Amino acid sequence: MKKIVLSLIAGWILFIATAYASPYDGYDITNKVEQYGDDVRTVAALPKPNKPPKQNYMFGDTNYPLVGLTTYGAIFLDKTSCKYEIADGVAIISCLVYYGSGGADGNGNAAKHSPTIIRFSTYKTDKRVIKFLSSVSPNTGKNDTESTYRSDNGFLNGLFWYCAGVLDLSQYLD
Repeated sequence: MKKIVLSLIAGWILFIATAYASPYDGYDITNKVEQYGDDVRTVAALPKPNKPPKQNYMFGDTNYPLVGLTTYGAIFLDKTSCKYEIADGVAIISCLVYYGSGGADGNGNAAKHSPTIIRFSTYKTDKRVIKFLSSVSPNTGKNDTESTYRSDNGFLNGLFWYCAGVLDLSQYLD
């Protein structure tokens, strides 16, 4: 019992430390764009015009648009989860995304959806700087920041700008 309690406390401390990382830390994704090649990784995607809703949105719900693709499945954004804070010239953006996998259900939707909270920061020096801060599972507290960044092929930069648009922040960012 004591080990379980100590493990939970250690996990909680790690989660808090990750959730409140410095906005100047993180991976610089300012100019990261999709690069083509043999190494297929996570890429940005947008809902396609003239396609059925279930191909563009999770379960056909427009609050969950398609924002990325991996070799395992589609990635959907929960638009209602997007939040931001601005302090001292730094904007912190967070959102909940769902990674689809596990084949498809009877309606063509991904059989499994794994939620992940993704956080960004942005600030201006002589140019706009965009940092990817963290990728953490809200269910388990598992920190996938490093592997998410390693597999990124333009997805994170596209997701940042999509979230900024959802939050009406893109008009203030250049």
